[in-house]
Amino acid sequence: MNIEYNTMRFTEVEKEKLNENKKKIIAWIMDVVIPNILPDDCISIDFGDDYRCPRSGELTTCYHLDICGGESIMSSHKNQHVLISEKFGNFEPLKDIENNETIYALIENWTQIKKSLECAIAKRADIHNNITNFEV
Repeated sequence: MNIEYNTMRFTEVEKEKLNENKKKIIAWIMDVVIPNILPDDCISIDFGDDYRCPRSGELTTCYHLDICGGESIMSSHKNQHVLISEKFGNFEPLKDIENNETIYALIENWTQIKKSLECAIAKRADIHNNITNFEV
C-alpha cells in the first residue's frame, strides 16, 4: 500500500504526540541499542515504500535510519547516534527532525524497525559469544 506521507495533515494535539513518540523512540534506541553495539558499528534500516527518482529512474526506499555506536560516521554529525534521511536526501539527527510526515512514517513502521534492531543486537551478541566462548 502506497501512502503519500507528504499529503497528510495533523492536528496540533497529534503533532505534539508525534514529537513525544519520537522522543520515546530515541530514548529506547539510546537505552537499548547503543550500549549493545560497538563504537564503530552503524546499523542501517530502510523503511517505507520504494521511491523512483523521476529524473534518473533510480530506485530507493523512502526512509533510511542509521544508528551509530559512537560518533556518527558522518563528520557533520559528531556525537549524533540516531540519523534519518528521506529518499535521496542527507542524513539529519532524528532529534532535530520536525517534519511530522517523516515522524509519522517512523512511528507507523516502528514495529518492523524495532524488530530489525533487536535482531542486529542479537547477532552482535552471538558474534561476541562465539569469539569469547570458543573452544578447540
